Amino acid sequence: MERGRMSRATGSRPSDLPMRVQDSNRMSMVYTTPQSKFGKLSIPKPQSGTSERRTSFFGARTSGAGMPRNSIMSGFGGTEKIKDARPLHDKSFVQQCIRQLHEFLTEQGYPGTLSSKTLQSPSTKEFVKMFEFIYRQLDPTFEMPNSKVEEEIPALLKALRYPFVLSKSSMYSVGAPHTWPQALAALVWLIDTVKVRNKMEKMKLQADLKKLQSYRSSLETFEANLEKKASELDDELDTTVSHLETLKHERNELQHLLQNQKFTPADVERINREKRELQQTISSLSKSLEDAEQHKWNEEIAFAKAKEKAELKLAEYHKLARKLKLIPQSAENACGHDFEIRPSECGPGSMVQYKMQIQVLTLISDVEEENSRLTNANLSLEESCEQVNFDITEKSNDVKQLREQIRKLDERLDFDMQEIAREEQEWAAEIESVENHCKLLEKKVNYGYDEAVQQLKAAQQEYHLVLQETNEERRTVANNLASVFTTAADHLSITEVTLLQLHISFLHNEKESASQKTNFNSEV
Repeated sequence: MERGRMSRATGSRPSDLPMRVQDSNRMSMVYTTPQSKFGKLSIPKPQSGTSERRTSFFGARTSGAGMPRNSIMSGFGGTEKIKDARPLHDKSFVQQCIRQLHEFLTEQGYPGTLSSKTLQSPSTKEFVKMFEFIYRQLDPTFEMPNSKVEEEIPALLKALRYPFVLSKSSMYSVGAPHTWPQALAALVWLIDTVKVRNKMEKMKLQADLKKLQSYRSSLETFEANLEKKASELDDELDTTVSHLETLKHERNELQHLLQNQKFTPADVERINREKRELQQTISSLSKSLEDAEQHKWNEEIAFAKAKEKAELKLAEYHKLARKLKLIPQSAENACGHDFEIRPSECGPGSMVQYKMQIQVLTLISDVEEENSRLTNANLSLEESCEQVNFDITEKSNDVKQLREQIRKLDERLDFDMQEIAREEQEWAAEIESVENHCKLLEKKVNYGYDEAVQQLKAAQQEYHLVLQETNEERRTVANNLASVFTTAADHLSITEVTLLQLHISFLHNEKESASQKTNFNSEV
């Protein structure tokens, strides 16, 4: 039933997928597939090595819907052979393939000679050279072995999931009129594979370029922030040193006045007292200076570490950019843009420097303003508290009224729950009836399927008896079997549609019941 549901997901129309019937011997019956000439698929880069260990460029082998519609059916229970649907013996098609091969080899710089005779009927050695050159576009490390080339090339094509068979015997006479079109078609298919791989590589490089540009922007921002912080610390240190120099100058002036003037004992005592106060001030300022210098030293160490880290990140960025051919400006993937980051461009000279200075009067004004704002906010909160207390009193009265309403609603709800329980019992009985009907339908479906299997076995026995008859009789038997399966599938489809209609009807009734309950509750 699950298989029938998948084939009729878009309606009751016939399925486009192949029909398969498996008996105890798993014999393949009928394959109907769309025609295809070249399968251009997304592929990863292959691993180098022997053909047995080489990574496949494609997924699992396409079966059923992935094979040509005119594939040869060798009989019930036999192996299937894929027939190449491409017009390999059409001269115009062959010439078109030769032009594609010539254009690709010329664009990629094929080292050998490309004459008209070579591409019309090449020797085995020339074919191997062209195959090796094209395959190296996928795997640059690939080396064609010197022996058993006629086995290596078909094995490589098979590993790449080439949908057709290139026999080993055709490798001995590649240039022959009956073998060259097949080998030429294989080369063109391999060229299409290379083009798809190159397109994927280009998309990947574009994505990497966007990531590098984003990384470069974040790195520049980080370095600019470090420079800004260092500049602020330098300004703060300059301010502290300037203030210290001013104090030293005042001290020298006072000492000069002390040495050149005569003082009374009271003046000496006053001066000594002022001297002690100044010494305490100097000691405090000296300690502040030491703290500032220590802070500067710590910040310089942190800045040096951050700068070293930024330089490492910058070196890593340049290394990755060179690997992706983004720098220098004339690199292949740079497109004329300069992606190189130079430390000299991110220095202090290229940034706006800010000087942070604390002003005492402004700070006092801000504190007074904040104090006034908080006082007003406190008064507003007290008024709000009074209003809230009044609202609480009113809400208490409302709560009493609501509790009375809730009690009445609870009584009404109990009555509604009893009604719902009664309706649920009715629905349960109806569901049980529907399930019994479904079981009856399943029995009918199983009976039809067993009957179809018996007819299939009878047809197979008849097939073995009339094996010597004409192909027309064999197609007739296959059509009869297909008709039996179509009948069984249609019967299964009708059964599923019936079940779906019953389910929709059940959901519709349930939705109407819920809507009625909602309307009833809203009226209450």
